[in-house]
Amino acid sequence: MPASTSSASKKRMRWGILGAGNIAHRFMESIAHHLDCRVLKVSARNEAKAIAFTKQYNIPMYTLIQEELFNDPAIDALYVALPHKFHKETIIKALKAGKAVLCEKPLSLNEADVQEIIQVQNETGLLCMEAMKTRFTPAYKAMKKEASSLGSLHLIETIW
Repeated sequence: MPASTSSASKKRMRWGILGAGNIAHRFMESIAHHLDCRVLKVSARNEAKAIAFTKQYNIPMYTLIQEELFNDPAIDALYVALPHKFHKETIIKALKAGKAVLCEKPLSLNEADVQEIIQVQNETGLLCMEAMKTRFTPAYKAMKKEASSLGSLHLIETIW
């Protein structure tokens, strides 16, 4: 493997998390498997919840002020785990502050808001992605491969 792609030469992705609810816990469980990622700070509205979250996942800092994450030069990317109605505003602030964004679904509540997010993302050139993890699981990839043999599909529904 060339040195430029070895794990030793990769830059470690430094994350901030906006929100400390159930979905943020799931994110932390997933990111724990990635040695090239580190969560530096979490923002929450409730201090007791923020303290518990940082202790549980060994996160160095917490804040009750979201802007601290936007303005922290040590943070490369933000994971948005807030109530849906706050997604658009938060994503736009994060992108304008120079942070890549991974936002829990839905990206926003309507198409006009998503178009505005896309416009800001295009202006900044930063990654903004909806956290649709099923697209990256082995089962989804296998299902997609097998389903292609059925012809043109318009809808697949699953229950688990």
